[in-house]
Amino acid sequence: MSWREVVDIDYDLVIRAVSIQDEFQLSYWDGLIVAAAERADCETLYSEDLSHGQKYAGIQCINPFIDN
Repeated sequence: MSWREVVDIDYDLVIRAVSIQDEFQLSYWDGLIVAAAERADCETLYSEDLSHGQKYAGIQCINPFIDN
């Protein structure tokens, strides 16, 4: 999937988002972002809101504002 494609929100994505929300104690909206990234086969998710270095559903979260 390229960066130009959009992941549509449907019933299955909402159910997956709630599952991720429960598993990782995230907000629904963050769970939805992770679920959409998972559906898009992303390996890395850039976010300043999620925990840097944490893997959510197999997706590595990177905070682009943290100096390494």
